[in-house]
Amino acid sequence: MIELGPVQWAFPADTADSPAHGGDWPGTGPAPRLHITDTENPGFVLLLQEKRATCRHSERLAFRAEHVTQLLTDYLRLTAGEAVTRRAINGPACSYSTTSDTAFHVTEYDDVPCLRIPVWWFSDEFFTRQRRYGWPPQAVLDDIRQFGLHLVPVGAPGSRSQQIEWRLSFSRAELAVVSVMTDIQRFVVIAFKVCKAALGTDAKVIKSYYAKTAAMWLYEQTPAHEWDECHERLAETAGLPR
Repeated sequence: MIELGPVQWAFPADTADSPAHGGDWPGTGPAPRLHITDTENPGFVLLLQEKRATCRHSERLAFRAEHVTQLLTDYLRLTAGEAVTRRAINGPACSYSTTSDTAFHVTEYDDVPCLRIPVWWFSDEFFTRQRRYGWPPQAVLDDIRQFGLHLVPVGAPGSRSQQIEWRLSFSRAELAVVSVMTDIQRFVVIAFKVCKAALGTDAKVIKSYYAKTAAMWLYEQTPAHEWDECHERLAETAGLPR
């Protein structure tokens, strides 16, 4: 992920004189202030840039997601030049491949532009709900809250404002949670991906993200000893060391 910015943030409940969250441009004063506006699509927001003293317009202007992905694509084209052999925009990612001087050596890239919000401004339910088995650990929850989240430039399919919407991204939070998974818990997600790949196009509608989210919910609802027992049974069946 490529973090853009810095940016100052204003949230739906903020007024014009509310303190901004975020950083400044080094040596050049306040960074642009983006106002987050809810949409009719849960998990997607609009970003409106507040008027600055030098602006001629009087209203807030949309910081358009489609422009960000196009600018990143143009940047990749300029920096990689003729080495770029494939360019495509998949969701918020700008995907491309390059060919080096070594014959048949192709490198694949998947760059996602994003904006970091260092404040958890919406529901606290994820942090406050009762976790019977203490997973993920409190230290991981504290780390996630302290970091915040990202916005990535992609809209809800079919939305009237799809081209300018931004999606909430919890990729950093997922990495923190994955770091405390046991081996058997990781294998569950890997096994799903293997089965999905074996089914080919028939399984295209089932996103790996759905399986990962369902697995994390299952881990939260299941006592740790059941995973340990599952690991032991699999190891015994496969003849592997425990």
